[in-house]
Amino acid sequence: MAVLTLPPVLDLSFVLTGPGPAGWDWELAGEEVEVRAAAGPPTHAEPLALTALSAWAFDRRRAGCRIRPHRSIQTPYTWRTGLLSALATNPPWSDEVNAKRQFHPLCVVSGSRRVEGLHSGVIEVLNITAPAAVKAVGDAVSEIDRNADEHSDSKTPTSFAAGWFHNQRRVSFGVADTGVGILRRLRGKGVADLDDDDKSAIEKALQPHVTGAGRRGVSHAPNNHGIGLHTTRLYARDSGGEMVILSQRGCFVERHPYPARFEDLETTWKGTLVGVTIKPDQVGAFAVSNAGVGVRAGADPAWRETPPEGALVLKPPVDGCRFAADKDWYRRHRPEVLAAIEAGRPVHIAFRKAIYSTQSALHALLAEPVRIHGPRALELLSYSEAGQPLKAALALVVNYALADHYTDPHADEPH
Repeated sequence: MAVLTLPPVLDLSFVLTGPGPAGWDWELAGEEVEVRAAAGPPTHAEPLALTALSAWAFDRRRAGCRIRPHRSIQTPYTWRTGLLSALATNPPWSDEVNAKRQFHPLCVVSGSRRVEGLHSGVIEVLNITAPAAVKAVGDAVSEIDRNADEHSDSKTPTSFAAGWFHNQRRVSFGVADTGVGILRRLRGKGVADLDDDDKSAIEKALQPHVTGAGRRGVSHAPNNHGIGLHTTRLYARDSGGEMVILSQRGCFVERHPYPARFEDLETTWKGTLVGVTIKPDQVGAFAVSNAGVGVRAGADPAWRETPPEGALVLKPPVDGCRFAADKDWYRRHRPEVLAAIEAGRPVHIAFRKAIYSTQSALHALLAEPVRIHGPRALELLSYSEAGQPLKAALALVVNYALADHYTDPHADEPH
């Protein structure tokens, strides 16, 4: 019987080394594995460590392993975090959360309903209220979870956990899968080449407008514009937080105030693991602007109180945290927008007093119509009833999609 030991503190150092002598042992198959405490039982677990253990356990159970939590780690704390459930059983699990509103326990990211509802659940459970913080945390959770759900190609569920660490004034969350990894995904879509390794693939994925979606050799994907990972990094960095990405043998760590580093791992993480820390009190104005994301504003979306006469009127669903970010809804209605614009019919989107959305959700509805029809689409598109964070996200998406039609009049001037 194989034995894996857990230290009292499960943090980034633990994730980088793994629980066993060989690190994260992906060769264990068809045998019993006991998970026990190295000294005392775990007393502190970072979300990224919880998701790593959960994803590893899913993967090894699929390979025929029977994982048995030793009584040394069977404590109220490991039960509340969801770690015991993740080690011992496959999902689905209960959605019950810590009544103290400080932790979102381990859960599964699988399917659009789960992904779209998760960011609102995190905001509610952690009791985040400041608009800039709601925007930053909601965006980051939604973007990273959807990336895993859409791009991992994992045969086991993606794991998620989040915590609100009051003493350090930080929100941290982790997302882990055991899928194909970033390098293989980008190579399959023609974004990475044979000279790239896992480390350089992570570096490419963090750049704006690099996406693993769409078809090979097509730079623009209707459903993804490759800006979610980049903006999440900015939310973390500019608030004094941190971001960690492990993918196969590559590692990226950026922890305020230290410079970012890209490294080779000594042991392999099968798939991709992302850990994000955001300090809500320090998010600042970036959350409601499109500065720093590599998009030059060339056009302002048309906001008006009422729809134009004869317009196609769309009303996206809005959840209890005032997010209008159901990406599947936007994607389903994109053909209607395309058909209306091609026919010269106005399109009006009433956001019903939503305050927030994600760039990727808005992109799924509007990027293709604007990219195809350019300024003509802007003349026919109008919007109403939205808060400033949503307006900023919409302006970013529209200007990104308009890039092929917009020429900077100062581009040739000397600097």
